[in-house]
Amino acid sequence: MDNNMTEGSDNEKKIDDSMKEHPDVKKLLEASFKKDLANPKLMEEISELIKSGTVENKILALEKIENCDCSFPASFEFPIFRQFKADPDDRVRSKANEVYYKRYGPYIEEFTKSFKNMVNIYGNTFNQLALDISATSISFSHSQKIAKTIRESLKHPIKSIYSNIFFDYEKEQKNRWVTFLKIPLFSPILKTTQITHPIIKNKDSYKTIPEILGKSESEVERELTEVIEAKGDFLFNIKGYELLFALERLLRNIIHERICLVHQLTITERIDPNIIKRWKKRRTKEINDCLLNGEYRLIDYSDFKDLKDIFENEKNQELFFDLLDKKRFRSIISKLDELEPIRNKIAHSRSLTKREFNKLKIYADDIYRLLKPKENFKG
Repeated sequence: MDNNMTEGSDNEKKIDDSMKEHPDVKKLLEASFKKDLANPKLMEEISELIKSGTVENKILALEKIENCDCSFPASFEFPIFRQFKADPDDRVRSKANEVYYKRYGPYIEEFTKSFKNMVNIYGNTFNQLALDISATSISFSHSQKIAKTIRESLKHPIKSIYSNIFFDYEKEQKNRWVTFLKIPLFSPILKTTQITHPIIKNKDSYKTIPEILGKSESEVERELTEVIEAKGDFLFNIKGYELLFALERLLRNIIHERICLVHQLTITERIDPNIIKRWKKRRTKEINDCLLNGEYRLIDYSDFKDLKDIFENEKNQELFFDLLDKKRFRSIISKLDELEPIRNKIAHSRSLTKREFNKLKIYADDIYRLLKPKENFKG
């Protein structure tokens, strides 16, 4: 787990450096913050021109946007471009593309590049964590199969039992969970390891398993039955937390770069003011606590539900139109919704079932793949 955490810290630094030090991104951000917001009267004029539905007025509306040296709210401007870039009239489509790339061409190019870089940086971490989860899930299944074999052979000397299964299991688990062996939480994987280890070390092949363990036959049978009937394992929570940690960090970085940094002046259009207020309260409390470090970005005080709510906001979905279509966005939100109760179980130390554990891997992997921009996606 420490290796994954270290890798995660390195990823954070790479992402921060790629964002802060990129001269074109810095230039675009500075220019964005210097611009005044468009006059509401101008926005009303543009809306009226669009409502008329004539080709001439649509082009005139686009010209007003083109000639305005100001910043329009994304929720106002981006839907216009999306609509007009698909207009039936060639002239409207051509003008929409011209104005759009004049205003946002450099922005889209650099921020798309930054977004792809961010997602790709997390790729190796997600792949490794997915492999770990698969291995842990397999270990759980193996522990239950071995427990059944042992329970059926309690009265027999170990020489009559096919012993290779014990060695294979021991080899599979070697050093993987040593740190957790003394934790007083029930784990089928660890319980089976605690039973198979003495069997392998035993030199007297005529002894029965209860004799080797120094326990009564009924006590060993009870322990094995608990393993066989178990639905989950607290080790699932440990591996699950690592995966969720990486996923949440990725989502927070995406929101920070695509929404918080770029839209500081109109942030309350993007994120519910009550959510922002809650984040500020948490950060202030942490800053005022002499035992804690409160020097984090505001987004780092968000809940998992906050992240989902931000992505659900249709105004925010427009900010990703160069990367994600609405179908992919809906899929991401659906997966986040499915993950929330699993994430809450992990956060409150309730053991995940094998089904939940496997679902966590599948959905987290789906979200990562959905976020990974398609090379030929044009918006």
